[in-house]
Amino acid sequence: MRLNWGLAILGAVSLCGGLAGIARAETIGTAASVVPAADFTRDNVIRTLTINEALEQDDRIRTSSNGSIRVRFLDDTLLTIGPDSEILLDKFVFDGTQAKNLSIEVLRGAMRFVSGTSPHNAYEIKTPVATIGVRGTVVDIGYVNDHWIHNTIDGGIIGCIRGTSTCQNYKAGDLAFSIGPSGFISINASDVSKLFNKLDQSHFTLAHAVGQDPGAPTGAAAGQGGATGSTGGNPGNNGGNPGGTPGGPGNDNSNTNLGGCTSNCSPPPPPPPPPPCTTPACLGVVTTASGPAFPSFVDFFRITGTGGDNVLPQNTVVNDNNNLRVTDYLYAQRSNTT
Repeated sequence: MRLNWGLAILGAVSLCGGLAGIARAETIGTAASVVPAADFTRDNVIRTLTINEALEQDDRIRTSSNGSIRVRFLDDTLLTIGPDSEILLDKFVFDGTQAKNLSIEVLRGAMRFVSGTSPHNAYEIKTPVATIGVRGTVVDIGYVNDHWIHNTIDGGIIGCIRGTSTCQNYKAGDLAFSIGPSGFISINASDVSKLFNKLDQSHFTLAHAVGQDPGAPTGAAAGQGGATGSTGGNPGNNGGNPGGTPGGPGNDNSNTNLGGCTSNCSPPPPPPPPPPCTTPACLGVVTTASGPAFPSFVDFFRITGTGGDNVLPQNTVVNDNNNLRVTDYLYAQRSNTT
């Protein structure tokens, strides 16, 4: 009988342990958009990542060379993960929809982070060379030309050399930074622009894939007129963020008002192309009473200022051997319009 009680207690402990393991596997966010495909690893099992897939702590997300993913967490924190990237959802503790701890590690590739509604001190982003504290932020992070780039698009961050207490404050418009053998180094505008444009392209592609306006406010900014998931155009022209690069001038975070957005707004889409030019007015056809009617038997004339026997009226022969004649009338190909 004692043995049976012992087995019962052991079974109960095992069951509780199993239930506790299940309870820890809480949903922390979802894959809001996936283009064209991606995967993630959970419990050492590689799975295909699909739209609306529930994500959990310790999931490791990977994109292919042409893949991109948008992830939305419970507090509306938003990640745009670019091609050929790997992101670890490292540590997440939520109380309802507010994060007590939200830690993301960028292992390779590129990511845009848009902070959500949780307290700023809950956020942490890690790269192989730096740890970043978020202060209400849009920040681009990625590996370009042998450097890990950390570029503040909106708000501010605290960048620290990973594993140390050596830190610096950065705000939108400051030079992007990386970490070298001697500490903090500034990144040239060309590399920053490459990273920005790469992530902006991913943002637009992911938004269009799910029928969303890529210029609409996203993350915590949705409905609040704050920062957006896309900063549009090229990086700003303040400080180190390159402006005036090919493709248009930069965005200096001014209060433009595009569709209710008041900061870091994407430009409106270009106007549609004009309709094809088919009307006489568009083609520049001028009606005149001078000259003969277009002969019904003529389908096409090469416009040279000369014609042959079938040109009406009869004209003075210039070179009868070549059947060339002077004419005041120039004809083109017959069409319904002309």
